[in-house]
Amino acid sequence: MAKRKRKRVKPERPPDFPLFAHASGQWAKKIKGRLRYFGSWDDPEQALENYQDFTQGQPRAGRLKVADPQVELSIDRLVQLFLADRDELSQMGEIQATTFEDYKPIGRILIDFFGDHTHVDKLRPHHFAALKTHLSKRKPPHRAGRKPKGKAKRKPKGTAKDLPRVSPKTLEGRIARARAFFNWAAENDYIDTPLRKLWGTQFRKPDRKLLVKERNLKPRKLLEPGEIIAILGVASPAFKAMILLGINGGIGNTDAARITLDHLDLKNGWLDLPRKKTGEPRRVPLWPETVEAIREALASRPDPENPENATLLFLTKYRSSWMSRGERIAQNPVAQEFARLRKLAGVSAGGKSFYSLRHTFATIASSAKDIDAVTYLMGHQPQTVRARDYLEARPDDDRLRACVEVVRQWLFKPTNFA
Repeated sequence: MAKRKRKRVKPERPPDFPLFAHASGQWAKKIKGRLRYFGSWDDPEQALENYQDFTQGQPRAGRLKVADPQVELSIDRLVQLFLADRDELSQMGEIQATTFEDYKPIGRILIDFFGDHTHVDKLRPHHFAALKTHLSKRKPPHRAGRKPKGKAKRKPKGTAKDLPRVSPKTLEGRIARARAFFNWAAENDYIDTPLRKLWGTQFRKPDRKLLVKERNLKPRKLLEPGEIIAILGVASPAFKAMILLGINGGIGNTDAARITLDHLDLKNGWLDLPRKKTGEPRRVPLWPETVEAIREALASRPDPENPENATLLFLTKYRSSWMSRGERIAQNPVAQEFARLRKLAGVSAGGKSFYSLRHTFATIASSAKDIDAVTYLMGHQPQTVRARDYLEARPDDDRLRACVEVVRQWLFKPTNFA
């Protein structure tokens, strides 16, 4: 019978101790709105000294700094340093909050698999080969703060070897996120071992042929005109406008939720909205149907509960933002509402989500045979050296209008309403 892993007991906070015991196993403190970590529960004295060094700005002679590259790096320390760095980038807007959240379960896997006190420099390719096998199993990474509802299900008999494997695409993402921890450590001189010696050829991503084969076997993420019209028919005024923006200009979940009134020029029919993920500029010609839907949405728009949301175009029925509330799509209000309307309209799932509107727009707009204009409308980065370094002007308005008009004619042709 497998031994149950003993849960660490959170220590009591010593008297007059400025730090608190964080669930990650570290002593921590919120400083200027950001959570900072100063050392393991096991050594509160060292954590206090690290905290004092941090607040005074100058490390004491002979004392360990919060992040000293000369100290031999353990897996536990690697994870906390990397996550602290990603948290900083997330706070500054350099990476998305969901990207930061995706690293957390991988960090826990690294600690559980290798052991928290294992030195990174001691790892070798066969260790990473075993990690790759572990990551390929279908057991989902646990996320902090999320517990299954209802009674706990009985675990299936057998070992991890008996679990089915995840798809090549999922494995690719898990390996990429795991490698990011060690790449960061190497780039910041926390480890001396070259990465090629650390994991050799044993920790590569799945072969591209497998990824292409998997993609070809999956259902197409395209919506048919009749399906979009059916969903529009059961949507609220605000969500109808959001759906039309998705198919009119390839606007995704996050960008639709963050549109402000300043991004819109309804009189002339334009949306100027840089894409959040890439920062690329984007200017979308709006269909008359989209402009009308936005005006109807504004007429029924509730007053925001939070003054910070006063300029947002779309607010939920709870008067809050449509931005994601959690780590993944399951907690994204836009995705949830689209799934509800899809079922209400009788449209089969088959991998179809709000983001499918973006896939559909790109596919249909490409028939205009102006890939540079489609790339610009999608907010993608130009893929060629010529486009990146030599083109000084964006596609003109007529080319942009031609692309979105192709999609409009496809969606609103009379036969779709028969």
